[in-house]
Amino acid sequence: MTMDPMRRSERAVQTPADMATIIRAVNICRVGFVADGEPYVLPMSFGWEPLTEADGGRYWFHSATAGRKVGLLADEPRVCVQLESDVGLVTHPEKACAWTLAYRSVMAWGTARTARNHDESRHGLDVLMRHHAGRDGWSYPDKMLDHTLVWSVTVDRWTAKEHRAKDDPDA
Repeated sequence: MTMDPMRRSERAVQTPADMATIIRAVNICRVGFVADGEPYVLPMSFGWEPLTEADGGRYWFHSATAGRKVGLLADEPRVCVQLESDVGLVTHPEKACAWTLAYRSVMAWGTARTARNHDESRHGLDVLMRHHAGRDGWSYPDKMLDHTLVWSVTVDRWTAKEHRAKDDPDA
């Protein structure tokens, strides 16, 4: 697991625990695919599970069993996941160049793969539901799982960044 360096290192989120806090605060992420040599980005609901205390974990998604993203995943399983929280415009009454955005964000790169069986699909859906509903105990009938593609992205590289209004000396 590597963390990418960034130009504004003073804005880097340094710990996996702080990165996890950002991820847990987000309901929708964006997944970037490669589509015929061009980027293709979709907003998606997700669930996230850490695999160890220091890694980028695994994101879980669900979708229909057919469609553009299913074909893209089959052609190129490398994807990028992007999340942000606490986004807000920071203004200044007299300096246009002092206007900025406050935010906290995570970027993660990894390889997608589909769930191998119903048990793994149930696990992925449990992670997704726990992320959104904050609880376990859901049931997923086999008939529903037969028509649902559950897939995950295991992160091999990630970075996080934050910018708060107080961080800007010119504001």
